[in-house]
Amino acid sequence: MFEPDRIRRWAIVTVLALLLGTIVQGFTATKTWAVTGNRDRSPSLAAIDPLVLGAEAFARDDYPAALTAFATAADQATTPQGRAIAYGNRCRVWLAVEDWPAAIGDCDRSIALQPQQSAAYLHRGLAWRGQKDLVRADQDFSQALQFAPTDGRAWYNRGLTRAEQQQPLAAIADFDRAAVQFGHGALDSLAQVYYDRALTWLDLRNPSQALADLDRVVRHNPTQSAAFQVRGSVLQALGQPDRALASFDQAIALAPMNGPSYVARGRLHQQMHCQQAAIADLECAARCFYDCGDLAAYQSVMIALRQLQSSRTAIG
Repeated sequence: MFEPDRIRRWAIVTVLALLLGTIVQGFTATKTWAVTGNRDRSPSLAAIDPLVLGAEAFARDDYPAALTAFATAADQATTPQGRAIAYGNRCRVWLAVEDWPAAIGDCDRSIALQPQQSAAYLHRGLAWRGQKDLVRADQDFSQALQFAPTDGRAWYNRGLTRAEQQQPLAAIADFDRAAVQFGHGALDSLAQVYYDRALTWLDLRNPSQALADLDRVVRHNPTQSAAFQVRGSVLQALGQPDRALASFDQAIALAPMNGPSYVARGRLHQQMHCQQAAIADLECAARCFYDCGDLAAYQSVMIALRQLQSSRTAIG
């Protein structure tokens, strides 16, 4: 049975976790923060508000400027709620640069000032997860859900954490709730939920359910090459080589420098007794790995390539 690549999964979901935690409810400062500030601020005053300056800096990936602006906002805040907002948003910047201890510290400060805010628990959970402290991450995501039970981001990230804690059934349940909350208004997020639920179905040795979710992924987000690659491997395991080949072809068309897709298609070609096509795929994989600097993968593919070439010569 096909085994999902856990390292690849971590790379994918770390990016998404930050997107869900930082961008979806991110720095829409004049809208999200208006309820905690002065609704009557003039445009000239809003333009120099350090919260707004921090949001603008974050939007253009100027993280040092964002950190400075939010530090200023915390210093200038006249209420505990204002300082909580500044610390909470500086936490998001620390998440973006993957400084997990700093993110946890700012979330702690924000929670101490304003205890019943789900976003701070959500973001601290992301930081705990970044440090591989899955127990604390689970606790914070659960606390976030106590305050905001309709937050799809918290359901999704807790599902990831439970999958990594070898609790696949609990993870599936959380992904189910995340899918309901995201609905069809955020198709990219919904597609990612289906993708990770598919990997969890594979943990449970249920390729049929995994395939159903992967079909949903490529329908909602037809540009996700990783989903086509995994889908191809599942179809191959289910004895559907033609559909598997088409899925691998699409994965490669979307990401032509992705070595693992060539390796997967090469294995399928070998299984289909298309030796020349298998050799061509492994040669492409070797070039991809070499160009990307993954010498261990390059050497592994070269060994397989030589064995395949020797086998073909012997048969001929």
